[in-house]
Amino acid sequence: MLFINLTIFQNIIFIIAILSAIILIVYLILPALDYYKPKEIVNCDDIDSQTEPYENFNGFIKSAFKIKGSLIFLVFASWSCFSFSFFLVDWLAILIGVFIGAGATIVVGLLGRQPVGENGDLAIVSIKIPEKHKGVGKVILLESNSEVDAESTGKAIKKGKKVVVIQNLISKVIVKKLKHSKAKNKQINQSK
Repeated sequence: MLFINLTIFQNIIFIIAILSAIILIVYLILPALDYYKPKEIVNCDDIDSQTEPYENFNGFIKSAFKIKGSLIFLVFASWSCFSFSFFLVDWLAILIGVFIGAGATIVVGLLGRQPVGENGDLAIVSIKIPEKHKGVGKVILLESNSEVDAESTGKAIKKGKKVVVIQNLISKVIVKKLKHSKAKNKQINQSK
């Protein structure tokens, strides 16, 4: 037993809380110390990006409970379960801990959302964009290497064409085709 005055349940939850907090801290610190940097590799036309899971609520919930979200859930759930176990029955402490952990994960997921694209960002069409108001296609933003939904300002834009973001909507961007000029091609080459 870790602590004689604690129940077996409290000892187990306390150990889980300590270990999950240590793992979360290490997971958050390593990228800052340059020991671990996740890499995003584009090897096909349709890539998964950090913005695609947010297309609907179910997708957002699934994306929130990945490694970071799972660790946050475990930390908040175990610490609150441990705290509530002192004055509530074990099953009620677990239930409250699960709700607090899920709430913390969703809040962190909402705070960690990244914007889809900014005005002036350059992109390449990965899935043909239909005419204005006739549907959406997809573009790969060159700066973040992420794929997002896109709508044209006028005529359809073929796959592989270079475009620029002119407006950022909630879950998609409005783009227009770049004219073929040396100055703009230099900008695109520099952004790669």
